[in-house]
Amino acid sequence: MHILYFVATKKTEREEEDDGRIEEIQRNVFRVLEENNFVGESGFYSNCKADWFVIGGRWSGYLQGIKIDEWEEMSKHMEDREELQELWERLGGSGKAPHLRSTYLSLGHEDDTMPLDNELLKALKKQKDFLKNTEIAIIGMGNYIVDEMNMGEFLNKDEKNLIDNYWITVIDYHT
Repeated sequence: MHILYFVATKKTEREEEDDGRIEEIQRNVFRVLEENNFVGESGFYSNCKADWFVIGGRWSGYLQGIKIDEWEEMSKHMEDREELQELWERLGGSGKAPHLRSTYLSLGHEDDTMPLDNELLKALKKQKDFLKNTEIAIIGMGNYIVDEMNMGEFLNKDEKNLIDNYWITVIDYHT
């Protein structure tokens, strides 16, 4: 069974947002999960959560997609790859449309990690019912896991403490 999971990485005060930073964050998320035996026998996840995981995976493009209100409904029954890509771009999506991506890239796609800005926070809150059983791990300044909680609990935190303070990464794990 594939399960959606999130990782929030605390931003540093001096951090500038740029494309090169996203790959660095994704590599760090992957490394921190591996070091804490997300798929192993000991560490923070002493009973391990998964037997396999990737960044993005079946949920690649999820963060960008939920920011485009019409995307999910309009793309639901489309099968033609070219039409799907055209719709994605017409609605404002960038890169390859989510349904057309490889789901097995270890570090996922660029938009599988995004800064938690006001727009993304609002989009995630609209997904609260879907995310009610989803968990999120928090990576602190020292690049270690400081907490894990239900996504609803995370989204209910004071917005001033969330907006522009975290990077959000989508994880697909298998049990």
